[in-house]
Amino acid sequence: MSCIIPVVVGSGLIFAKVITKQTEEQLSSYSKAGQIAQEVFSSLRTVLSFNGSKSQQKQKYNSQDLVASIQSILPHR
Repeated sequence: MSCIIPVVVGSGLIFAKVITKQTEEQLSSYSKAGQIAQEVFSSLRTVLSFNGSKSQQKQKYNSQDLVASIQSILPHR
C-alpha cells in the first residue's frame, strides 16, 4: 500500500506541471487575442472619427454654400 504513494505523488506533480503549462499557453493566446481586438477597436474609432470629421466638413460647407447662394440671390442693401 505505501509503495503506491510515490507513484500517486509523482503522477500528481506531472499532472500539475502539464496543467500549469497549458494554462499559461491559453492565457498567452487570450492575451494576444485581446491585444488584436483592442487594436481593431482603436482603428475602428479612428476611422469613424475621420468619417465624422468629413461629414461635419461637408455639412459646414453645405451651410456656407447655402448662405452664399442666398446672398447672391437677395439684393444688396
